[in-house]
Amino acid sequence: MILQKWKPFFAWLPVETLIYEQQEGYYEALNASNTKGDSTIFVTFMLQIIRDALAEIIETQDSHHNVGVNVGTNEEKVLMLLRQDGRLTAKVLASTLGLTERQIERIMASLKQQGRLVRRGASKNGYWEVIDEP
Repeated sequence: MILQKWKPFFAWLPVETLIYEQQEGYYEALNASNTKGDSTIFVTFMLQIIRDALAEIIETQDSHHNVGVNVGTNEEKVLMLLRQDGRLTAKVLASTLGLTERQIERIMASLKQQGRLVRRGASKNGYWEVIDEP
């Protein structure tokens, strides 16, 4: 939230997903900071996760010929987030984009109809695959 207020781009980072993927390290850094009584270890850990996520976003955008952080439509924003993490739910996407869950569901239905988004696997354990246009 602090970073988002500084630079709105940070609202796009799926922080919950990043922490989930690094859960063990997250709890180790949190415990180490608590034990030491100093948050430096935890803050450093979180900044490294953010740095790595930003590097991945830049790499993904470059590989999709979409350099820059200003994405136009809500459809493109949904696709960008799902390229980063195909396991994101409509609820998380809605929260991240400042839209309602119903709006996200309509956007995803439209993307599926256009052939730009495909669900792989079961509804609980599956993921979204973004089909890029040529």
